[in-house]
Amino acid sequence: MRHFAFHTLQRLIPFAPPEVAQGDLEVDGFWLKSVWPIIQALNERRFLREGRSSLERPNVRPVRIARTNRVRIDVGLFFPNDPNRFAFSEEQVVSLAKMEFKVYWPGVPVAWKAFTVDDLLLGLTAVLDLFPGYRLECRTGPDRRIDLRVPFDRNGEAKFYFAKWDPMTTNWYVPECLWNDGLEQFALRKGTEIIPACHSSGADSSSPPKR
Repeated sequence: MRHFAFHTLQRLIPFAPPEVAQGDLEVDGFWLKSVWPIIQALNERRFLREGRSSLERPNVRPVRIARTNRVRIDVGLFFPNDPNRFAFSEEQVVSLAKMEFKVYWPGVPVAWKAFTVDDLLLGLTAVLDLFPGYRLECRTGPDRRIDLRVPFDRNGEAKFYFAKWDPMTTNWYVPECLWNDGLEQFALRKGTEIIPACHSSGADSSSPPKR
């Protein structure tokens, strides 16, 4: 089946390796400020919550391209729980080709295209319209973390609640998906709002937490 799929896709759409995606976390705030509001606007379009994925249907997945302010849209072409089962029609793949998508094969075929932020909403909307059974997934986004203020003598307690130390910025932080009530005492705050890493400044890991 995969051999057949390869030759079918090769006939319908160009093959090309994708531009490399960004790692799990970022500190410049690009995803949070520029991309996340676009994705949230599509929340009613079958959005999957951060950190979760679906094995029942393929996903449309936006990821940041490393060292750029562009976003790659990945479109799964097989069902995740059945790698021998097509999740597309020839007409859909031809439409992707007309939209200048290409395909790579990281185990199962994935169509991809890079977009600027200005074109991202149109690109995501067009793909979701083309694949009405798909879900919009953000498994690696919004790449947000929450900075913490952890006194030196309480490092062990912070680690117990999944806090992590970043030697590059010399800050304690926690990925947003691991936030828990035990870290409330270490959170940087603006009023009652917890400040994500890209909105915080001057975090001092040796200062006591502000109440």
